[in-house]
Amino acid sequence: MGPIILVSCCLGLLTFILYFIFPSETMHLIFCWVGLIITCIYVIYDVYLITEKHGLSYDDYIIGALLIYSDLISLFIYILSIIGERN
Repeated sequence: MGPIILVSCCLGLLTFILYFIFPSETMHLIFCWVGLIITCIYVIYDVYLITEKHGLSYDDYIIGALLIYSDLISLFIYILSIIGERN
């Protein structure tokens, strides 16, 4: 799962740099879609980390809840950015 996250973060960084070099509404939409995909990958990874026996321990339920919570907040922010572009 680590290489997928690394590649997705590099792709996000590349789109972030391209967004600042060529600012446009289309690049903003591409940046939001890439961010949405990266956030979905992080949600999958954090759920895997919580459910894995060697990941978070039973006493780390607060950390696991915060991981999922922060992922879902950023997921909804990207969704709202994409929906807001349609107006």
